[in-house]
Amino acid sequence: MGNKTIFKTKADDPTSAILGIAPDSSNIVIPVSEGPHFLVAGTTGSGKSVFINSLLISMMAHSHPDELKLTIIDPKTVEFTAYKGLPYMLCDPLVDMSKANNFVLYLVEEMERRYELFAKYGVKKLAEYQEKQRENEDMEKLPYIVLVIDEFADLISQYKDVEKPIARIGQKARAAGIHMIIATQSPRREVITGLIKANVPSRISLMVANSTESQIILDETGGEKLRPKGDFLLKMNGGQVSRGQAPFVSNGEIAEIFDYLRETYDAPEPVDFEAELQRMLDAKSKDGDTEDIDESASKFHGSGRSRKNSKSRKRPSQGISSDEKDKNARMREKIKENKKNEKKPPIKRTISGSAFKNKEAREKALKEKGVSNKATSAPKMTNSKQPQEKTKKVTAKSQPTPQKEIKVTHYQDKKPQPRQQKERPSASRERKSVQRPQRTNQLINSTTRPKKDKAQPTRRPTATKTRPSARTRPQARVKSR
Repeated sequence: MGNKTIFKTKADDPTSAILGIAPDSSNIVIPVSEGPHFLVAGTTGSGKSVFINSLLISMMAHSHPDELKLTIIDPKTVEFTAYKGLPYMLCDPLVDMSKANNFVLYLVEEMERRYELFAKYGVKKLAEYQEKQRENEDMEKLPYIVLVIDEFADLISQYKDVEKPIARIGQKARAAGIHMIIATQSPRREVITGLIKANVPSRISLMVANSTESQIILDETGGEKLRPKGDFLLKMNGGQVSRGQAPFVSNGEIAEIFDYLRETYDAPEPVDFEAELQRMLDAKSKDGDTEDIDESASKFHGSGRSRKNSKSRKRPSQGISSDEKDKNARMREKIKENKKNEKKPPIKRTISGSAFKNKEAREKALKEKGVSNKATSAPKMTNSKQPQEKTKKVTAKSQPTPQKEIKVTHYQDKKPQPRQQKERPSASRERKSVQRPQRTNQLINSTTRPKKDKAQPTRRPTATKTRPSARTRPQARVKSR
């Protein structure tokens, strides 16, 4: 970076960022606070990480660390390692998803705390509070906070409950100066739910895999037709879609910029958000706000209050007297006794052939049962002809019959017999010569035409060539037999 004067410029809004260049060669500069939250989607190779880097660097270029603080949730663990130790970071990039979940809960409590301060000083949003703070130095400095979630699908797959605090931030955090940039590679319906889409109004779509993903991220198609490496579609607060090209910032340029920022500003003091979250929860519990504290404490994973302590709180009974409890216990005992005394019907067991390996064992069992072998073995007869024939054969076998001599002749011993040819009538008898009258082509002469009446208009005669009719053609070819 030869020219470093860009860092001396200041904008009215510290969250102003350069998104890219429009098709008419104009710069697309939009404050993140007007979003107020962005949903970014793009497949591998679309330039999503480079786009986020350029967006964050452009915000740091014209703002002071006291005015802007960043926090990055990096499930990949290697994409944003260069941001460690920057003066603009509220804490180092979060790699552990349990800590990331706790930080989202911390932002919810920080949002509520800021609204209490706004009510105290009679302001409605962070910009008004900062103006009063410049006049009164005793007031606490409140910077803008921008949360970046690089891969939202990883976070929500491990902690499904994180969806509710993120939706809460999306609903209320605009006036408090807390904003989110949620990025994902796979904008599926399981990841980008309706609750998230309803509370994140601004969308940025880089190149996606298909039209379905474009429909999820933009509510319309077109993202699948984009080119890789920074080509994007922007939709601000449900408005019209505009196209742009994101700038490219190499790793060498990023390292040079970050070295300059570390030399220019003092080292940051990272916030121990887990301890702050514990302190906020304890303060709420003392004040008596137990409904919100129980829910947040059960989700909190860290030192101090654990899940066991939150679950150990027993809620008072809802006015049930001792007499009613005794009655319920007696009814339960009676139900148990009745179940024990119930007579069960005897189990009917049938004798099946599969239960016996030998034929003799089966016959013994049938004799004990009083069932004859013939009755069980005899098939049921029907009125059809085929089963009657079978029964005749069976009965014939049982009665002794004289044996008949059966002559067996081999196929080769059989002599072929000549076939008897039937006399057929001769063709001369069947076919009779049919003499058909031959028709000749008769020319139509003017003399044979019927005379027309004089009243009819005369037409000019046309020279017509006579052609043989369709009937005469094949007859002309017939030969005499």
